[in-house]
Amino acid sequence: MSKQDTTALQDKIKEKLQTVINSKQESDAPTEREIQLQQDEQLKKFASITKQKIISSKTELPPNNPPIPELLPWCKEQGDIIVLSDGTILSANPGARQVQNCKTVMLHESIRPGRVIPATIQLIQLLLESTPTAGSAATNRSLESVSTQQQRLRTLVKEALQENVSDIHIEVRAELAKIRFRKH
Repeated sequence: MSKQDTTALQDKIKEKLQTVINSKQESDAPTEREIQLQQDEQLKKFASITKQKIISSKTELPPNNPPIPELLPWCKEQGDIIVLSDGTILSANPGARQVQNCKTVMLHESIRPGRVIPATIQLIQLLLESTPTAGSAATNRSLESVSTQQQRLRTLVKEALQENVSDIHIEVRAELAKIRFRKH
């Protein structure tokens, strides 16, 4: 056998070996269905440990507790988490670090985080698609229903956050109220 024949044979063997390796790697990679089954299993474990029911339908949610439009862009980026107006966090992966990140985002937006409830990815995606974003007509109507005092309090807290104050002091008297910010 000539040197060229030997080299050609080695190349063919390398190609076949690489084909076998590639097909083995592809067969070892989990399919989308297998990934979904693993996530469902983790969701069931979390629900069992926390003694909660997995929410899978809009009818299982209170009608007066819609998703928060202000957090919708962040939730859409994540894809499997959504925050309701009372601070409840619905997550398809409630044991993930993403839930802690969500709580941090909520606190940054002056929203108190509530319970973490397991929910199906299908429900979360439905809520993400059907919820109007901040600035839409539905959001403006909900802001109109907030009392003047609530709007003033929210403005006060936002100003305090922008000024990076540590305390807000409110002294209420019969004819006036004094408001002071304290920075540390």
